[in-house]
Amino acid sequence: MNFAVIGLGTFGRAVAEALGSAGAEVIGIDTSEDIVESIKDDVSQALRLDSTDERAMRAAGLEEVDVAVVAHGESIEVSILTTVILRRLGVPRIVARSVSGLHAEILGEVGADQVVSVERQQGRQLAEALLHPAMGDRIPLGPEMSLAEITPPAEFIGRSLRELDSRRRYGVNIVAVRRRTEEIGEGGDLRTEEVVDNMPDPDQPLERNDRLLAVGSDAALEAFSEARLPEKTS
Repeated sequence: MNFAVIGLGTFGRAVAEALGSAGAEVIGIDTSEDIVESIKDDVSQALRLDSTDERAMRAAGLEEVDVAVVAHGESIEVSILTTVILRRLGVPRIVARSVSGLHAEILGEVGADQVVSVERQQGRQLAEALLHPAMGDRIPLGPEMSLAEITPPAEFIGRSLRELDSRRRYGVNIVAVRRRTEEIGEGGDLRTEEVVDNMPDPDQPLERNDRLLAVGSDAALEAFSEARLPEKTS
């Protein structure tokens, strides 16, 4: 899927970087040249752009994205105008950040398909983290559908993605593996390197420090994070 994240403050940047690390095509948009410059290596395309300028948005090809995230929090007016323009451009799904109940209502009225209250979402994520400790960061992709980082259950270690068969067994698609390796340097120091494999080998056994980036329904992801596998057969 192709995403646009508009407004690269703390919230917007976190969304853009998480989507980019999962291998999604992401256009990051902000009016700050410094912010655009700082994120260009983490997204597919970084643009300095006024999202309330419909002509500029159309020229940037925003009508081609599957999902647009309006992450502005500082200016209610900008977020509302941006949402209106995205709807005019025909973006199939618009997710907008709200800072109040009234703001959320207006965003819904002008075309947002989903409105996220960051404060409420953070509270919900804390509760989910307490209930499901193996679940890491979660990004909503639609109604009850998310991209989540999951620590593999202990029984998954040494098993391959092919053995897990997560799509059939759990209704979950593994889109990438975040792998952390540790080695002792020449000076005796411990060096840690983390890479994201967007095309993981289905026959590569999972390792202790791996993290899985998975897409599925919220219920399926939670069940997967706590799943148990049958014993291996010889």
